[in-house]
Amino acid sequence: MMKAKLIFLLKYYLFWVVISIVAKIMFLFYQWSDTTHLSAADFWHILAGGIRLDLSLSGYILMLSSSKIFSYAGQRMALACISDKLFDRQFPALAERYKDAGVFGPTLIASILYMITSGCTASTQYAYAEMLRLSTEGKINFVEDTREYARRAERMKKIFTDNGFHIVYDYDATQVVGDGFFFTIGYGNMTGGELLRELLYYGVSSISLSTTGSEQEGVRACTSRMRDELYPVMEERMRAFHEDHK
Repeated sequence: MMKAKLIFLLKYYLFWVVISIVAKIMFLFYQWSDTTHLSAADFWHILAGGIRLDLSLSGYILMLSSSKIFSYAGQRMALACISDKLFDRQFPALAERYKDAGVFGPTLIASILYMITSGCTASTQYAYAEMLRLSTEGKINFVEDTREYARRAERMKKIFTDNGFHIVYDYDATQVVGDGFFFTIGYGNMTGGELLRELLYYGVSSISLSTTGSEQEGVRACTSRMRDELYPVMEERMRAFHEDHK
């Protein structure tokens, strides 16, 4: 029984290592316009250098956020999945820092997460577990449910850009940033703080990008509170904003 389990775990581990290698190769070909100048030696160094990260797959932490997956934002629930190998690994540095056995899993739970996070009601935990179960069984399509935020962002961004605003973070490398829960806007040479203050006069709330650690000037907009009847109101106010700030 133990032998069969170990063989299964080894096969499972090797499967994901192979998947990681294949994914790198596919990525290189997908970005062919940017990688076509690379030599055979460059490709080899990329694959050889990445194998160390691929082999580290056995020591993973996977965080599943309820607010990001299901838009269950008010509860701030998350699930941390840790590999058995990492969970049971002993680190002398952790033992010295937290004055315990230094085993990663118990230290993370009792000495780190417990100290920096708050508890969540049992009903919320059961709700999150049920949503995960229904998703894996194909009974709810959370991707389609949360796609509403992308539709809202697209409409809101058009209103802003039609009235003199620009998107601050518009590209991720060579790819256009997709629409979703948040997006960023700027206006002329205004700083984030100046734009935040001016928008308040027109009934629009936001947060300055500087508070998020960004070095870009602008504000972050959120789509969560938008409703169909608010788009005409927003368009009217942003038109007035543009007229007042030309």
